[in-house]
Amino acid sequence: MTATTIRVQMAQRKDTAANWTSANPILLSGEIGYETDTKKFKIGNGSSNWNNLAYLPIPDGSGNLTITGNLEIGTTGSLTFEGSTADGFETTLAVTNPTADRTITLPDRSGTVITSGDTGTVTSTMLADGTIVNADISTTAEIAVSKLANGTANQIITTDGTDVSWSSNLNLAGNATIQGDLTVNGTTTTIDTQTLLVEDKNIEMGVVATPTDVTADGGGITLRGTTNKTVNWSNATSCWTSSENFDLAAGKSYFIDGAEVINSTSLGIAITDSTLTSVGTLGNLTVADFVFAGTFIPDSTTAPFMGMYAPAANTLGFATDSVQRITIDPNGNLTINAQGDLRFADSDSSNWVAFQAPATVASNVTWTLPSADGTSGQVLSTNGSGTLSWYTAGGGATDKIEEGNSSAEVIDTGSDGRFVVTTEGSERARVDSSGRLLVGTSSARANFYNATGTAQLQVEGITQSSSSISVTYNDNGVGGPVVTLNKSRSASVGGNTIVSSGDALGNIYFQGNDGSEFVEAALIRAEVDGTPGANDMPGRLVFSTTADGASSPTERMRLNNAGWLSCQAAYDVTTGTSPNLVVGNTGIFQRSTSSAKYKTQIEDAELSYSEALLNCRPVWYRSTCEVDCPDHSYWGFIAEEVAQIDPRLVFWKTVSVSHDEKGQKVETPCTPEPEGVAYDRFVPHLLNLIKRQQQAIEILEAKVAALESA
Repeated sequence: MTATTIRVQMAQRKDTAANWTSANPILLSGEIGYETDTKKFKIGNGSSNWNNLAYLPIPDGSGNLTITGNLEIGTTGSLTFEGSTADGFETTLAVTNPTADRTITLPDRSGTVITSGDTGTVTSTMLADGTIVNADISTTAEIAVSKLANGTANQIITTDGTDVSWSSNLNLAGNATIQGDLTVNGTTTTIDTQTLLVEDKNIEMGVVATPTDVTADGGGITLRGTTNKTVNWSNATSCWTSSENFDLAAGKSYFIDGAEVINSTSLGIAITDSTLTSVGTLGNLTVADFVFAGTFIPDSTTAPFMGMYAPAANTLGFATDSVQRITIDPNGNLTINAQGDLRFADSDSSNWVAFQAPATVASNVTWTLPSADGTSGQVLSTNGSGTLSWYTAGGGATDKIEEGNSSAEVIDTGSDGRFVVTTEGSERARVDSSGRLLVGTSSARANFYNATGTAQLQVEGITQSSSSISVTYNDNGVGGPVVTLNKSRSASVGGNTIVSSGDALGNIYFQGNDGSEFVEAALIRAEVDGTPGANDMPGRLVFSTTADGASSPTERMRLNNAGWLSCQAAYDVTTGTSPNLVVGNTGIFQRSTSSAKYKTQIEDAELSYSEALLNCRPVWYRSTCEVDCPDHSYWGFIAEEVAQIDPRLVFWKTVSVSHDEKGQKVETPCTPEPEGVAYDRFVPHLLNLIKRQQQAIEILEAKVAALESA
């Protein structure tokens, strides 16, 4: 057979990378696709689109080979880089047979890769600070001192336990021995030690080139304490001065020039033999404390400027400003001259009680003190036409102060501890032995309910005027009288301790007598309503009444610190009529308003919400409310049903209200439940429905008119 040669040219599908990506065709199995601009190939598999196929690792026209997957080299293969000439010197990358999967990650850097056989390539910039540690340095390695960076003059190498550095300060934690002399040329030398041992017997200070008393001025010793304790030399006085006392040990003395001056029991001979102890006259002597064992007798009969003198025989006088003030005569009578006062003052003379004599005395007046046992004696009397008597505590019925001829005005201080004021023969007020002030009665009541039985002020009478307390304020202004009820948590009288939220600040009880005792009918209480602070005392008023058959009041109404008035009865006592006042389920009164100034984000109501109202069920019902007539009937809606259609059309209960054992109101959050229908909120939706119906009516009317005209 004769061979026939057929020449065939194969053309592969080709296009630009952008067109291939845009068309994204499916190549047949084994079909080649070529990107004319990138010189890359893909081979189809018959099912994957172009964009899901991988490029073949075939060099492009420039000899570049791009591999998008993994490049695997066989177990006996290696990677070889030719040198400058083919088959000359090559660099081959090979690996030792691995015993497990290994990953070698090249650093994100440009540069030269270092091998184990390299020398001289590693530089200091290739080493990170802190990577060479102590273990990396040989124990036999030594660094020449000349290799260390120079410090400044006279510095030493020191360490603080963490870093080593050059320093001008020497701080040795251990012991140090200096064999030669130590010279310190600083301004301050600090020795921080508990005991300083100095072998030398003599310590010199103020050692300068030319020492003088001027250079020594102020030198000495200072011991630090709460206040400094000093011993210093003063050039101005040429003396050593000390800020503190000197306390010599027992048996020791002070000596001057070798002679004993004073010890703990006597003056030294240098003092006792001096002119200080000789008999003579002292012109003026100022002594802080004067103790005199002999007799002191003034011999001058002339009143001195300030002091004692003898104005007469056996008489002692005291003068100030050269005027006689006090005289004690031979009989022991003490006379205060020149209308002076007799005063009993406190320790600093800032307050006193004074008995003051009149400018002139017409006749002698005698004040006689009672006897030692206080059982007899007239204490005070006058010799005028009126009567002023003060009797002692042991005189029984005469223990009183009387004023006037008829003894109608009396202050009685009886032996039972009472204090009674009587005018015109009738008792007006009494302070009993327990300190209670009684007006209109001589005995205190103790049959009040609660804590008022121990009241310190009790007023009682048989008429309204005699059983009243009146406070009148007279002023040409807007002010009025004040009655204050005050509370402090201090445990002592006069103390000031801040109160706490809920504390009662004052109570006003209204009590009626049940035939044997007084029982509470109503109560007004002021309480702290919030956390108090400086000049900040929030308060509320609580009004309570006692129900028929009950024994104590129960809270009925409250006015809180924000001015909100809440009355639980206003909520509990319900009615089926339409309200014009909103009452919250805790009894808070709220005013309903429709002003734009109380609204925000205003927009037209959507018709869908209005149409939802058509699902509401109008009902006829009878009311079970306490104040409603059970025979009457009403039209309305059920709040629970309306809430399911639109929860904004009902009032919700969110708090349950109860009272504790003291009748105090207790509010507890509860699961919200619909309580009442907000009928006024139906109006906007109904108007929307009316508008829609009006539009429909107008359209129908127009159609009817058109039909009629046709």
